[in-house]
Amino acid sequence: GWRPPRRPACRWPWRRGPWGAGGPEQMDRLDAYEIVQCSSRGQLSELFKAKHLESGTAVAIKKIKIIDMHPSLRKECETEVSMLQMLDHPHLIKYYSHFTHDGDLYLVMELASGGTLAQRVESSRSSGSRIDEGLLWRWVSDVGSALAYLHRRRILHRDVKPSHIFLGESGEAKLGDFGLSKVMSTVTQCAFSCVGTPFYMCPEIVRGDGYSYASDVWSFGCSIYEVASGYPPFYRTDMDFRALGDAICSAKYPPLAPEAWSGEFVDFVGSILDVDPSQRPTAQYILDVASCRLVSRIQDFKIIGTLGRGKFSEVHRSLWKAKGDCEVALKRIQIFEMDGEARQVCNAEVNMLRRLEHTTIIKYLDSFFESSELVIVLELATYGDVANLCRQLKHNGGNLVESQVWAVFFQACDALNHMHKHRIMHRDIKPANIFIAERGVVKLGDLGLGRYFSSNTFRAHSVVGTPFYMSPEVIAGNGGYSFKSDIWSLGCVLYEITTLACPFAGSGLNYYALGMRISRAEYAPLPEGTSPRICGLCEDMLQVQQDARPDALAAWQTSGQNLDVLLAQETAEERLLRRHQRLRAQAWARKREEELDLNDEGEAERRLGRAATVVHGLLEKGTPSPQRLPRKRSKGAVVEGPASVAASVAAAVVSSAASGLSQARLAQSCGQPPGGPLAPV
Repeated sequence: GWRPPRRPACRWPWRRGPWGAGGPEQMDRLDAYEIVQCSSRGQLSELFKAKHLESGTAVAIKKIKIIDMHPSLRKECETEVSMLQMLDHPHLIKYYSHFTHDGDLYLVMELASGGTLAQRVESSRSSGSRIDEGLLWRWVSDVGSALAYLHRRRILHRDVKPSHIFLGESGEAKLGDFGLSKVMSTVTQCAFSCVGTPFYMCPEIVRGDGYSYASDVWSFGCSIYEVASGYPPFYRTDMDFRALGDAICSAKYPPLAPEAWSGEFVDFVGSILDVDPSQRPTAQYILDVASCRLVSRIQDFKIIGTLGRGKFSEVHRSLWKAKGDCEVALKRIQIFEMDGEARQVCNAEVNMLRRLEHTTIIKYLDSFFESSELVIVLELATYGDVANLCRQLKHNGGNLVESQVWAVFFQACDALNHMHKHRIMHRDIKPANIFIAERGVVKLGDLGLGRYFSSNTFRAHSVVGTPFYMSPEVIAGNGGYSFKSDIWSLGCVLYEITTLACPFAGSGLNYYALGMRISRAEYAPLPEGTSPRICGLCEDMLQVQQDARPDALAAWQTSGQNLDVLLAQETAEERLLRRHQRLRAQAWARKREEELDLNDEGEAERRLGRAATVVHGLLEKGTPSPQRLPRKRSKGAVVEGPASVAASVAAAVVSSAASGLSQARLAQSCGQPPGGPLAPV
């Protein structure tokens, strides 16, 4: 794509600041982006898909011609756009920044990957299909909540139409381009609002009575009608404005087909398209009706198995029917103590986590509230969680060799380092929340939701359920949770995957005794013969004083260096024995690297590829019938897929030990040499 000339100072784009007369630093910021493509072009504006060069974030940039704007209106424009940037709602397209360049106004906005409702309408019209009524009610609910949010803040949208309603990655509707008509000068506004979108104009605008909240509601009703029928209610091919105005002012439009739509839906649309603005429902009323009418979203999923069950949550293996029956994990969390405002904040947090995309983090696909439950749709980890892997190894008398320990731990550190860089704490790190996906990729899941539960729910859910991984400051209750608390929990994970036992677990421990052990860091020393590298990092991470613990970046760097040391120790004989595995993994590794722009982060990505290959070597040696051990309490996934990973590793350990083989041969029989599976590709 076209890239503007680079300039020395590229600043992070989300910083809000004055524009226009704000100096070259604020005005000339187009060079901070790479324009990928032009998505649409109108008479007075253009929309581009772009990438912020410094962060790699994909954004949408709207260019608006403001040459005819009178200088006296620039102050009003600055105030208006700055106000729009302050709005935050899960069903509003987020305005990130704005600036001017060569006399044009540029708005940097959230990029919606699913296109617009107008494109969906065109697709349905050309194929002769009809959009499902349940899906349409859901979109009405989404847009209704966004419009009600704007109206509560005394903001008019002024141009609601299908091309300004965007679809997110999971199919949710987001209202965009709100408030922009006030950014235009008087002449530009008339051209933009009247000539550009005449089919959505309300009777009072046609009569010249001025715009109101009810005008937004009328335009929304026209949009709902268009999605249902394929055309706006007052659509004309001849563009006779007099006839169009007469039809709008008398509300004469073709009725919706009663055989295609329920009577309730037809009456609902009719109530919105009322000529008298005082008789139209408010945006809040539209939201209430749509919320009551929505078919249960849980019906979009077919549950095919239970992966785990805890006191306050369940995880199901499910098929997502709206996505072509793709397999997902469906987590249902009891939230009976949450009030309406807390639910909205929690849902906003989940939406934020959905944007936290990273190779080693379980992807959040969707979320919604169902009665007294928060339902989260997650990426499915095919091989279950690390807790189950450790249980099966312990049950069969096996263990992980050092290269496998670092391969698992390095990927967990990579995930936590990425979260902490984005100022997000996990708050519940434990083996049950670390998952193993395809090709041996280890992913961190169940992130960031602990603080959105009330005190009683949080205590029951996180403290009673997983007390062994809590840090001293959390146990004491006087220091609060911090990023270093995550480090303590991750240190417990390193100890556990090495010894297959939690450092602070013990029979007969009550909560007080456990708290005393944690507050003093009293745990059994690692077994004799454990690598000094593991012992050193584990001791550093399990320091009582927070300041003495390394941060996530240091843990990530140390574990990556230790993994590199082991991979470099691979002998020629071991390479020969593992040649077949290397050839199979090579194509996958090359594909990953070809997708990368190998820069300073290239080495980190190659390390992740090698770590995943080590874990994948562990997974490949399984038997076709996995055995699941009984578990009293489980929130995470169990081992799924073609093999019971740990059972085969343990069997190889037992048989090799009985034959008196060397440690190197023992590791090879487990599918993993001490030095790692392959040299860097």
